[in-house]
Amino acid sequence: MPKRPDFSNVSQVPVPAFARFVGPGPLKHADALKAVLQHINENNLWGVPGKIIYMDARLMEALECPKQIHILELPKIVGWQLKPVAEEVAALKAQFIAEVKADPLGARWLEGDEFEDPCVSFDEAALEGLTLDTRTRSFLLHVGLPESAAPFIDFDVHREGAPLEDLGARTGREEDRGLRIVGVYGDMDEQDQLLCLDERHGGRIVVRNPEKGSAPVLMNSGVHELLECLMVYRDALKERTQGEIDEEVLLPRRLHAKIAAGVQARDPQAFQPGTFWYTQVGSPVKPPKKKPAAKKKAAAKKPAAKKKAAKKKVAPKKPAAKKAAPKKAALKKKPAAKKAARKG
Repeated sequence: MPKRPDFSNVSQVPVPAFARFVGPGPLKHADALKAVLQHINENNLWGVPGKIIYMDARLMEALECPKQIHILELPKIVGWQLKPVAEEVAALKAQFIAEVKADPLGARWLEGDEFEDPCVSFDEAALEGLTLDTRTRSFLLHVGLPESAAPFIDFDVHREGAPLEDLGARTGREEDRGLRIVGVYGDMDEQDQLLCLDERHGGRIVVRNPEKGSAPVLMNSGVHELLECLMVYRDALKERTQGEIDEEVLLPRRLHAKIAAGVQARDPQAFQPGTFWYTQVGSPVKPPKKKPAAKKKAAAKKPAAKKKAAKKKVAPKKPAAKKAAPKKAALKKKPAAKKAARKG
């Protein structure tokens, strides 16, 4: 995905008061800041060197600032006195939009079996009033999302004439404000849940059950990552056998690890315990191989324990043998007693 435009290098035009200090421009923000710092050093305006500046009358007029400021405030104050050149800003935006249009994601989606269901871009009205960064807005306007996708997802891509619905307006819950409904997820086992674009958290995609007060479940960190993960899932479904397709097995368990690894590689934030994709396919990480070694150690200890037990059992037998001796002597004396009786 193309990187968002960097407007920091756009030429700037100073406002009239600042133009009397640095000239009419256009100039870069860095050059304007350099001119101000040069004036501060030449006129020894440091209250605390490297920290506090005591502005003279000329700087106070040019920057419309108080008498005393911290050095860390200076870049922002200088920026307030500059206006970006509109033509350069427009050119940067146009370049970014062209790169988004050329992004291969839309074409890659069509490489699957969804030729009848291509990505549909959103119109301006659907995004009107939404607080979105340039990356998210451009992606929705020029690439878009499919009308439907596995697993059991339908997107609201044909909305016309009205912005995406705010879930907060439907539920009346403050925590739902800024969650813009973009689709529906329903696995036939539970009630349909809503897929929402979260304006307040950088355009992430979350799954929300409107009937419950539980927290939204993270699906993806953005719309771009959402489409990437949907393609991972879609491509894995191609590996089902004919028997699995005939039995209507949507996702055989043998494919879980492959999807898990694909999602984790493309959007690590979306593959943490408790997220949508983690719940769908589980963790691809195999258990450590140290457990068998632990079992061997335990097994090795058992024979030693048996030997000790055996020694303990043998020890009590010796006294028992000594007790048996008097019995033998008694047996030997019986015949003698009989002889004495005969003599009598």
